[in-house]
Amino acid sequence: KSPNRNSKVFQDKASYTALDLYNLKIGEVPKLLDPIIQKVGLASLVGTSDSGKSTFLRHLALAIALKQDNFLGFKLKSATNKVIYVSTEDDYHSISYALRKQVIQLKKEDNSIDLKNLENLSFIFDSENLLKTLEKYVQNERVDLIIVDAFADVFNKEINANTQVRQFLNGYDRLAKRFGLLILFLHH
Repeated sequence: KSPNRNSKVFQDKASYTALDLYNLKIGEVPKLLDPIIQKVGLASLVGTSDSGKSTFLRHLALAIALKQDNFLGFKLKSATNKVIYVSTEDDYHSISYALRKQVIQLKKEDNSIDLKNLENLSFIFDSENLLKTLEKYVQNERVDLIIVDAFADVFNKEINANTQVRQFLNGYDRLAKRFGLLILFLHH
């Protein structure tokens, strides 16, 4: 019998045979935003300051939460339509203003948007013990995507030390794989 990739037994194995992996019959890597962004794991959006990265990620979060089928012409393949957005640079006043502006524009483009679906998008402004906070959250409620805006604010070690960066990211990678979600870091 081939293992189910979502089964606890398969995820908790320390090793896998080539036959285990072959029998999964994975034809392609599952995508959240097809063909650009994978469904599970870690990803990063990197760019210069004031290039619109946060606006882009809020817009992606809104598209998922509002149950839209497409984002910028690409197919969204959301399972839960739920997103957590960790904002370390902006407070709730700034986010409220920016979010409202984006939602008003989205409603102009598509009047059928149900604003009740905004409940699918949660914001976290306190990044203290972030990994534990996120783990508690996703244990109670499945999400498709966690956005961390910005990486440098939650990583408090030497940014140029590869070993330290990898050790930090390993905890987030385990969380993503354990709960079948994507964690997307914004980085300047």
